[in-house]
Amino acid sequence: MDKDVKVLLKKLNKETGLRLEIAEADVEDDTSLRLQELLLSVKDHSRRDLFWQNLLLGQLSREEAILLSHRFHMDMSAPRVLFLVAFSEPADDISASLLKKTLGKRDEYIELDDRHIVILKGSQDIDPGDEAYSMSDLILTEAMVSAGIAYDRPVDDIFELPVCLKHCEAALRLSALLPGDGRVISYGDLSFEKLLYSVSEDAAREFLSESIPDADLFVLDNEMKNTIRTLFENELNIADTAKALFIHRNTLVYRLEKFQKQTGLDLKRFDDAVICRTALILSELYGTK
Repeated sequence: MDKDVKVLLKKLNKETGLRLEIAEADVEDDTSLRLQELLLSVKDHSRRDLFWQNLLLGQLSREEAILLSHRFHMDMSAPRVLFLVAFSEPADDISASLLKKTLGKRDEYIELDDRHIVILKGSQDIDPGDEAYSMSDLILTEAMVSAGIAYDRPVDDIFELPVCLKHCEAALRLSALLPGDGRVISYGDLSFEKLLYSVSEDAAREFLSESIPDADLFVLDNEMKNTIRTLFENELNIADTAKALFIHRNTLVYRLEKFQKQTGLDLKRFDDAVICRTALILSELYGTK
């Protein structure tokens, strides 16, 4: 076999992990050229993933991003929707493979780390909400794992995508406090939460230390967070909240009294409920008070 062909096959094996074999009789005059083109394509794909990762994480200057986007023949003003898929455990090969099957020709798959994957989709012909639930259902039914998926508004400027990623990260952090099952959340559906997202960290911590000086809402268990969320969903109505939680009214009252002793907030009072909702959101955004 031609020496160049052997060298190229070894390089492909190193780049992809795949062991390709070509029978001597199948080697043609342009086999070497085709292997070179395939190797370049593989390397380009790897660098393309790295480009998107660095762009989303703010690790590229504007000049570098423009240069590389031309290198990869990208349309910088094409409409795109960013979906952030967050797994509670490292994503397995099955989940990754399923997500890749949802990609179209204009879509991108970017691994930020072993638990967070970004899917960029062309936004002209899709409903972002339907798309997010389709991905969530696919992972849940086929891979039998759950993942939170957040998405932001469509953008037509590649340099807006890092902001979209931050929005999705914030939305996922807040998902435990919002209506719904927490599987899919749109940053665009947030209102009060988006206002608080614009509050500086120093101002947020000052509010938390003054409003609830002796409690750290960030360490509340999921049961209490769900109780508070359901209470808000039912407009602070005790009977309706107990019914929605499938618990006795007295059990709910006991939980609220325990929370009042811990924080000084009586969630049956509107003013205290507003303070609590504000504090919960800020504590989720900034980790601790």
